[in-house]
Amino acid sequence: MNRLERFHQNAGLLGIAQVCIILFVLYSALSKDMRLGIAIYTIPSVAILFFATYMIRNILVDYVELTRKIMNVCAVLIIVIFILFEKKFNQENLLFRLFMASFLSAYISSYFWLLSDFRISHERS
Repeated sequence: MNRLERFHQNAGLLGIAQVCIILFVLYSALSKDMRLGIAIYTIPSVAILFFATYMIRNILVDYVELTRKIMNVCAVLIIVIFILFEKKFNQENLLFRLFMASFLSAYISSYFWLLSDFRISHERS
C-alpha cells in the first residue's frame, strides 16, 4: 500500500478535510508572498521544513499519541489564527509571513508523514 492510500485510510474524510483547509491557508499565504515578492524567503522555508519533518518521521511515529494531540491543537490554532489575524496575512511583515509559512508547512508534512507511515493503522468500524 503506498503512502497516499495509507494516508487516506488513516486520516479519513475529516482528516483530509482538515488538511485541505490548512493547505488552502498555506496556498493563500504563499500566493500573497509571491505577489509581495518575498516568496524567495518563504518557499525555501516551506521546502526545508517539509524535508526536516521527513527526517524526524520515525520520532513522530514512536510518540504517535502525543504527536496526534499536539497536531490537533495546532490545527485548531492555525484556523483560529487565520480567522483572527486575516488582516495580518495581508500585510508585508516578512517575519510573520515566514513564521506562518514555516508553521503551516511543518504541520502539513508532519501530518502526512505520520498518517502515511506503514506502522500506523487505523481500523474503522
